Amino acid sequence: MSDFTRNRQKSREEIFKKIVLESLPRKLFFILTTICNINCVMCWQEKGHLLPYRAFDTLRMLFPYLDMVEWQGGEVLLVDYFKDIFTEISRYPQVTQRIHTNGMALDRDWIELIVSTGSQVNLSVDALEKSTYENIRKGASFDLLIKNLQMIAARSKDRGKKTHVSVNTVIMKRNYRTFESLPQFCKEYGISEVRFDFLKSKPEAGEGFLSCPSEEKGIPVSYAFFKEEDVVVHGNAAEKAYLKEQIAVLEERFRELGIDFECTFRSLLADTILKKEEKTLRKPCVEPDLLKCYSPWERLFIDFYGDVRPDCMCTLPVGNILNDEIGAIWNSTGMQEYRRRILEGRFSGWCTDVCVEGVVERCKFDSA
Repeated sequence: MSDFTRNRQKSREEIFKKIVLESLPRKLFFILTTICNINCVMCWQEKGHLLPYRAFDTLRMLFPYLDMVEWQGGEVLLVDYFKDIFTEISRYPQVTQRIHTNGMALDRDWIELIVSTGSQVNLSVDALEKSTYENIRKGASFDLLIKNLQMIAARSKDRGKKTHVSVNTVIMKRNYRTFESLPQFCKEYGISEVRFDFLKSKPEAGEGFLSCPSEEKGIPVSYAFFKEEDVVVHGNAAEKAYLKEQIAVLEERFRELGIDFECTFRSLLADTILKKEEKTLRKPCVEPDLLKCYSPWERLFIDFYGDVRPDCMCTLPVGNILNDEIGAIWNSTGMQEYRRRILEGRFSGWCTDVCVEGVVERCKFDSA
């Protein structure tokens, strides 16, 4: 039995059973940088940050045990060392890598590397009309997006193996009525998966993504834009009704085409607040009142500062990869506390509101 298989088996045995783990993490999720080549209207990240390459000195020991690595920015394709580390990890055949990108920095060499290694690419596509797309993603080119989708499809066809291409879409007032033709678009360009997300304001200290900032502290610019453009949390009855109807139609069409469809905000469109055990986006639990999140047993999220959490939505860091050894972080006091709180249902101050309310994709509560 290989070290990878042995670790995966041990991981499955320990999930929801142990606080201090013998198994090592199986999934890594990075936000490498906030450097970007476009200016999206909904982005509140401060640009210019970059995770130093030396962070991988302690992470390399995990590579033989991983089954998934996800890369996000900013725009990761602008990071000078990214191709080297991506190529290094691709030598481990059990690892699937997924690049989250706006697609503007894709070129023939990158597409060849993605296709040849069996990797995945997730593209941000917030409209199917050129003018709306370029209005939201300022500095991006819809024509270049289409060209790169065509190149991925053509190169995959040449190699005789379909590349997993997914699309992430942030729904807002300026685009929510523009997706009737999305299933056909996906079929035409070989897209296998679609994820609808809702507009989020920058969470203030101690608050979640769904919290309203207090008037006395002043309303941040990100929240003012969020309140003006949002159709999910602040949408009126007509807007929400249209979204509910359109999502149902899209879901049926995607099902017919064999395309996976994920909508993170269904419960926010509901007429009433659902009980936790009724959330359609949450995996059923042994104890229905508890949030059974696999992340603290399986994955680590690492941001551009080097801070480590079980997942990007988690509130408190458990260590820093630039200062601490990965083994110490994995079973640190903070990581153990996340596991303990998940088992005991004590989420306050540790789990963000979107997870507790089930306004998050199913994969947060699924294990591979």
